[in-house]
Amino acid sequence: MIRAARGLIGLETTQLAEAVGVTRKTIFAIERDLLQPLDERRRRTLRKIRDYFVEARGVIFIFAEDGLGEGVRLAKPTSDSADHQ
Repeated sequence: MIRAARGLIGLETTQLAEAVGVTRKTIFAIERDLLQPLDERRRRTLRKIRDYFVEARGVIFIFAEDGLGEGVRLAKPTSDSADHQ
């Protein structure tokens, strides 16, 4: 879903890596699920990535549930943010 979130907002791997303080290679490996096992370091990195998308870019992660697939979407703008555009 990280790759889908990047695509949704037009973000390159290099830009995401810089924003969360990891290497481009780390983003590449996480997107392809090449890093095993899910140790504490990887969890911290995934939290940083999630927080960046959710808090800084307004991306919502939708997890598979009740037979529906997973995905990403943009949060509905608040009236506060709409006033500033």
